[in-house]
Amino acid sequence: MAEAPGERSGTKGGDQAGRRSPDDAEDLGRRALALDAGLSVRDPDLPASWPEYRGLASLVWILVHRPDFRSHDTEAFRALLIRVLRYLFVSGQYRSGVTIGRKIHHDWTGTLGADHPDTLAVANRFAGCLFGMRKYEEARDLFAALLPRCGWMLGGEHPQTLAVASNLCASLTALGAYQDARAQCWDVLRRSQRALGPDHPSTLRAASNLVVILRHLDDQQTARAVAQDTVPRYRRALGDDHPDTVNAARDLVAVLRALREDDRAQSLVNDLLPHS
Repeated sequence: MAEAPGERSGTKGGDQAGRRSPDDAEDLGRRALALDAGLSVRDPDLPASWPEYRGLASLVWILVHRPDFRSHDTEAFRALLIRVLRYLFVSGQYRSGVTIGRKIHHDWTGTLGADHPDTLAVANRFAGCLFGMRKYEEARDLFAALLPRCGWMLGGEHPQTLAVASNLCASLTALGAYQDARAQCWDVLRRSQRALGPDHPSTLRAASNLVVILRHLDDQQTARAVAQDTVPRYRRALGDDHPDTVNAARDLVAVLRALREDDRAQSLVNDLLPHS
């Protein structure tokens, strides 16, 4: 969905008064749920899932522009929308993600409440797409407002709370607040290791964020230590082909080259990066 699909008319000339068209929001919603149920790869982080998610995202785009669309009605549909926003983020379709995310976040805040777990989850996805569009200040402000709500409603060591905290660190980094980001990211990493375990994807992403921060602060030795611990964990937990594994490996290569360890960097390139 590099370009948003066109919205089709909801009525046809020959329809009788009061008759629903095939593009009624309820019917489109059922089609989206049927597509979702038939996904062969469910994890939107995996590029193999993207061709199917593209069709799902096109339906969602049409739906969110329908005045009769009730995006909050069922838990299953809310989960679908949250995953579609993740797909839009990881596939680089940030503008569509911001458009959809802003609308859904507004709707769910009004219908479910700002503190509902699904509202918190969609706010995190929306803020991520803002970050992807380089709207770093708006993303930071949303993550910063979201973090205490997540802590209050879900607990300080809930995966959603830790993910938001890690994303706030990334926003601070993008805005050049490296010292603040480093202190917060170390804290998030330790909490994630304790609550989720060292190999959980959220823990690994916090570690990857820390590597980026340390590189900005020119603390290459510490960055190398963290990255050398993190990359093998990514490989075991997610596999060599996962985008997060590849990105972590690239960061380690950059650190090794900054330390003039070119042979080790090239060895890693030969071993892992061809998978990308």
